[in-house]
Amino acid sequence: MSGFLFDSNLWIALTFAAHPLHDRAGEQLRRSSPTSPLSIIRIIELSALRLITTPAVHRAFGVPYFSNREAIPFLTSLFQQTQCSEIEEPKGTRELWLRLADAESASPKVWMDAYLAAVCIQGGLELITLDSDFLSFKLHGLNLTIL
Repeated sequence: MSGFLFDSNLWIALTFAAHPLHDRAGEQLRRSSPTSPLSIIRIIELSALRLITTPAVHRAFGVPYFSNREAIPFLTSLFQQTQCSEIEEPKGTRELWLRLADAESASPKVWMDAYLAAVCIQGGLELITLDSDFLSFKLHGLNLTIL
């Protein structure tokens, strides 16, 4: 498998034209091709749906609220327009995820970051994100682009 996985923050940037990185997210989208596709995994879809229905996000970009009912077809349409395809968790993801998330302190945000890093490492995908916290996973083989 090869291609790209957008972190949920890239889907937010694509969703809202007022997002300061909307155009840059679009540039990243244009990097995908049939031989290097854009992929989606359920946990990213869940995170994107949660964010696009959050009132604070709507206020930040000056747009009307999405209801859950409105968000589902909107995001589904965005996935179709971007020709992204849903993938399953690659084999060996759980073991790597738990190894990457292993920390002596409580670090709630690390669970999701470690999981996405493990999916990308195991699946041979490049992670595109706005979040520099993923830099720590490069040592473990994460192919990473931070906008």
